[in-house]
Amino acid sequence: MVMPLSWTFDYVAVWKDAGGFSPPIQFVEQHPQDKVPKTGDSMTDDRLVGPRPVLEVSTGLLGARLTLRATSREGATVQSPSLELAPELVASLRRGDVLRLWRGGNGGIGVTVMRHGELVVALGHVGWVPLGSLRVRCGPTPDWPQRPGPDTWIEVQVDDQVQRLRAGDDVTLGRYGIIVLRTHGRLFGVGSDECLCIFNHDACSRSAALESAKILAAVGDLRWVAW
Repeated sequence: MVMPLSWTFDYVAVWKDAGGFSPPIQFVEQHPQDKVPKTGDSMTDDRLVGPRPVLEVSTGLLGARLTLRATSREGATVQSPSLELAPELVASLRRGDVLRLWRGGNGGIGVTVMRHGELVVALGHVGWVPLGSLRVRCGPTPDWPQRPGPDTWIEVQVDDQVQRLRAGDDVTLGRYGIIVLRTHGRLFGVGSDECLCIFNHDACSRSAALESAKILAAVGDLRWVAW
């Protein structure tokens, strides 16, 4: 890991709007998988925006801006990071959808939306999180990165269908469309994580998912306001 835990986050929110943009402010929670016993070391205990920030939705330069705003300086490294997604995608979210946002140790940003336990869309750095009935694995493993192969790949499994993909691949497995904008790099660092666009054909438009993934790939990292 390049970054300490205090520069990462893993948050989850239940969408409260019945259709269209969410109410201007709603609370998000630290994901249970990210909750670890306190050590007394802020580099390990803190998260980028603390344990329970609020989520604000507004209009950004490239799309709909999602801003995470710390409710207290205690436990928060910065005041308010933000990312942008396609307005069409944000407007398509339904009441009760589970939105998960995270930033990994290499700075990779991931976004997923689950509806009734099934994946609606997964964007960015999503090769390590549960995605309902879909499984994603990054390779080569387990030797990487000590003895990397000639290239890197993404393996996707939907039910009994398995396919190994590389950057630029665009396939359909079952009800899911999968587009690989970038595989993970062979060296650690910001920009080295994979960037994927995975969408459920029955619940999310290809154009909204792909536009959102391209924004994440182009921007590369969050924009934030320091304390």
